[in-house]
Amino acid sequence: MASSKHVTLGQIAEKADCSRSTVSRALRNHPQIPAATCKRIQALAEEMGWRPDPEASRLMQYLQQSKQGRIESALALLNDCDDQGRLSRDPYTTALMDGARERAEQLGFHLEEIWLRQPGMTPRRVDGILRARGIHGVLIPPEQQPLPSIELDWDRLAVVATTTTAQPAKLNRVLPDNYYNSGKLMDLVLESGCKRPMLITSHELEIRSEHAPTHMYYGKTQRAGLEALPVFDLDRLSGEERITSLQSLIRKHRPDYLIMPDVWVLEYLKEFSEIPWATFAVKSEDAPGIEQRPSAVGAAAVDVLSAHVIRGETGLPAIPRILHIRGEVC
Repeated sequence: MASSKHVTLGQIAEKADCSRSTVSRALRNHPQIPAATCKRIQALAEEMGWRPDPEASRLMQYLQQSKQGRIESALALLNDCDDQGRLSRDPYTTALMDGARERAEQLGFHLEEIWLRQPGMTPRRVDGILRARGIHGVLIPPEQQPLPSIELDWDRLAVVATTTTAQPAKLNRVLPDNYYNSGKLMDLVLESGCKRPMLITSHELEIRSEHAPTHMYYGKTQRAGLEALPVFDLDRLSGEERITSLQSLIRKHRPDYLIMPDVWVLEYLKEFSEIPWATFAVKSEDAPGIEQRPSAVGAAAVDVLSAHVIRGETGLPAIPRILHIRGEVC
């Protein structure tokens, strides 16, 4: 096998009986090169011992961006909410998108939002917009509904999701490290000296965080030798029944610490104001919480996505990867 130092694209092209530009595109899975040709040239390059030069790749990307202009350097953010403005009203999602946009600008890209539920928007039209704008990278933000109705040409796209619920299931994702964050919050609660902590959760929180709050609650209380009180799911009931049921459970089990999804739960607990509490949301002035660093999640998602675009790595991955960003309990 030849040394990778001496194997050039020209040598591969000569052996493959094609042009150097064809080799370059085939090694990046360029959509204009037939898949069979890409595989043949990639196999030949591997056999010859060729390896990509990161510095050369970075230089070529810069030159291509300089020639093509910014429209060729766009990434798409797919907004699949019924209400287009919902993303910008959620503090976590807003911070995540701000972090993504800032990082995209630093890398020479810009992030374009495409509202999938705009009247008249069809999969064909979305695909046409992406093609017309030269977009090969797609970012899926949180606060989304599943995307089963959107049939895009995934083979020509690099996709990164920042939510656990986005479909298709085989997506690379960048997420908060929910197990680390929930575990650290439970450690803080137990360090207070409490003996009867109670977890109040919700179906939405459990799905979004991969059931980390419940798992960490049971695991940490067991290791501390404490009794795990019944977990209350806010989404199991609604209206007045939800409020009275939660209040009855607290009166019955008399917890000395409450762990809840967010501060709005306090509206149900005014008669229990003397009980310390913590939240899986951002810290408030009155109690600890989790700083999930959404801007860092957004920036990391763009790092992953832009790398796939630069390398020409498109299509749904055979083995999806998940990058977890640790937050801070404070």
